[in-house]
Amino acid sequence: MQRMFANAFKHFRENAGLTQAIVAKRAGIAQSEVSRLEDGFHWPSFKTTRRLCKAIGVDEKTFCHFMAHDILALPQEVWNGLNEDKESKPPHG
Repeated sequence: MQRMFANAFKHFRENAGLTQAIVAKRAGIAQSEVSRLEDGFHWPSFKTTRRLCKAIGVDEKTFCHFMAHDILALPQEVWNGLNEDKESKPPHG
């Protein structure tokens, strides 16, 4: 999940033409935290996520839909590993 947040965040940040330092300043967080987020080593709070979305100029709903697309595209083996019941199916079948 952290990797999916990282992919979405980096995608939108780069599309906006912003550096990590600019986003950090706009969001009021350290540049090192932005770096950890993009590296997939950190999961932000909802409050920080909102601030980051505002800093990169993307609607929170759009950001979440982008992440959900990645989640639904996970291979069956990953879904099996996430579920204690190995016979569970992912939401998309």
